[in-house]
Amino acid sequence: MNQVGVVLVILAIVAVILFVVLWLLFLGKKGPIRLSVSKPRVNTESANEAGTNKDFKGRLFGLSIFSGSIFTVLAARLWSMQLLGNQDYSKAAQANATRTVTTPAPRGRILDRNGVELVANRPSLCVLASPEVADDANEVAHLALVLGMPKEAAARKIKDTTNGSSGFRLVASDVDRQSVAYIQEHIDSFPGISIQERAERSYPQAETAAHVLGYAGSITQEQLDKNKEKQDSDEAEGISYQAGDTIGQSGVEYQYESVLAGVPGEQEIYVDASGKVLGYGNATDPTPGSDVTLTIDVNIQKAAEEGLKIAIQKAKNQGKKGTAGAICILSAKTGEVLGMASYPEYNPAIFNGGISSDDWEALAGEKSGYPLMNRAVSGTYVSASTIKPLSALTALDNELFTYDTAIDCVGLWTGFGKDYGQWCWKHSGHGWMNLRNGLVNSCNSVFYEIGKRVWLSDNKEALQDKFKEWGLGSKTGIDLPAEAEGRVPTPEWKWNYFTSSSDEDRAWKGGDNTNLAVGQGDILVTPLQMATIYLGVANSGTIYKPHVLKSVSSKEGEGSVIESQTEVLKQIAENPGYMQLVQSGLQGVIYEEDLAVAAHFKNLPVKVAGKTGTGEVKGKDPNSWFCCYAPADDPQYVMSVVIEEGGFGANSAMFAARNVLGLIYGVPDSSSALSQNAIM
Repeated sequence: MNQVGVVLVILAIVAVILFVVLWLLFLGKKGPIRLSVSKPRVNTESANEAGTNKDFKGRLFGLSIFSGSIFTVLAARLWSMQLLGNQDYSKAAQANATRTVTTPAPRGRILDRNGVELVANRPSLCVLASPEVADDANEVAHLALVLGMPKEAAARKIKDTTNGSSGFRLVASDVDRQSVAYIQEHIDSFPGISIQERAERSYPQAETAAHVLGYAGSITQEQLDKNKEKQDSDEAEGISYQAGDTIGQSGVEYQYESVLAGVPGEQEIYVDASGKVLGYGNATDPTPGSDVTLTIDVNIQKAAEEGLKIAIQKAKNQGKKGTAGAICILSAKTGEVLGMASYPEYNPAIFNGGISSDDWEALAGEKSGYPLMNRAVSGTYVSASTIKPLSALTALDNELFTYDTAIDCVGLWTGFGKDYGQWCWKHSGHGWMNLRNGLVNSCNSVFYEIGKRVWLSDNKEALQDKFKEWGLGSKTGIDLPAEAEGRVPTPEWKWNYFTSSSDEDRAWKGGDNTNLAVGQGDILVTPLQMATIYLGVANSGTIYKPHVLKSVSSKEGEGSVIESQTEVLKQIAENPGYMQLVQSGLQGVIYEEDLAVAAHFKNLPVKVAGKTGTGEVKGKDPNSWFCCYAPADDPQYVMSVVIEEGGFGANSAMFAARNVLGLIYGVPDSSSALSQNAIM
């Protein structure tokens, strides 16, 4: 019973009480009169009765006043509720009958540095259903037949409440026009069904740059909870999401969600008590998100992806598994990411309209090689010989080697005794090697000796200090999610990591140092980190922060609201002479160490400096590495490549980098030579 009904009942009860009171008062005044013919006398009983009647009438009168007051108050309250509160009740009733549903906003486009569309939007015809359609089995079956989908699937989508209990539910997207026309022509047979054109993500370049771009998908419950906590905080800012919204889940789509996401529109709908839609009210159009321009050059990007496939095929041709890989191409002058690829690849379009469990398992599973993983920033590998420039600088900085210091490589290095001998990759030996030639020929004996001398020096962690100074073991800060920091192993790390081993095995030893000097053992790096290392070598110690964002366009008119700036990540003060020795050695790797390697680069119009590497992995084929920069005398481009289980660096990873250089300088690789050197 509502408040008005309660007041009316109370008024009725008060009215009855008043009627009884008034009737008693009237009866007291009109009661029977007694006559007496006896001698007049004073009647004390009558006097007492008269006094009693007077008191009784007084109490009745007081009761009537009290009851009248109650009646007056209740009447006033009823008048207030009926007249003054009518506006409030009308608003409440209107709120109960009105729902607001959101209209998705088109996301901003993603462009390459030259304005080529990498991610755009395309119109998609969608069929939506109101909630009550689920109660009509015949209509559901009819709709499913027209859309060519199982009726169980159609019913499940109509019952889905992720867009709210009163909102229309998405049954199918990208519906063909023939099916849409049939529904519209027979609309009387489809009550509660509507057709809506929405914007779907499109990928004009197909899989190109998929790992950089990422993908967008329905918001998860965990993301909703985090967003709600953020909005409920004292410093609430950003976009407020609700169930069913599409947000960036990886890559640039995730990193720049705040600018790519537009502002949803709103539509008022009128419903009855059961939630049935009765009509529509005011509507606000959605505001599209801002366009984002990346530093990526689509042509370099395609050459990088093609190069990975070439390198993997080269590995397979030599009996290696060649399972996966990654490549980074940076501007040596700015740190801009000109290309970044990872293999296996995937097509982000598979996430449009939702992804099936089978497709998700294929993309996220180990059997398929984790195609969603961006190995360029998230993959970690032993660096192999690509780390040797930093080992050489360590030896020079700590005065453990000079320009002329020479080591006699006989194949088996026995610096810690014959029982602890370690092989150079060239088992027959290189002979006498100074530091530059040791770098050119990647002579392990030279770098084993560096590891030993560091171990015997006052600064036993000089190698770790140098590696960390150049940025290894920490993130570069690139504007992409899920960047790994890698690992620079130290005595403390080893002791805490191998807790199940004996104290002797947990302790750091000289052999750990020799492994570290040649990039084997427990060191872990990402391809992006190695690209920044070689960027620093190319620039004699200046490392620019890598980034993929170039600009964000203004939503109103032309121009940009954000322009990326070149930022120095590391400024390392190295002795210029030491840097020149390393740079000369890296150029010698390409043109002096192996004629088969040189054959692939001699037809380029510029000189290249670089380093191969072959990373040992227990129980697997070795990983293939190649890092380089060009031109050697005025660096513009820096690259790093890794091929998982690709074998020797010169026979696999090198081909990916050469393919990119061929695109940049317009000179394809014309050599088919393969190196016979197992450079580690």
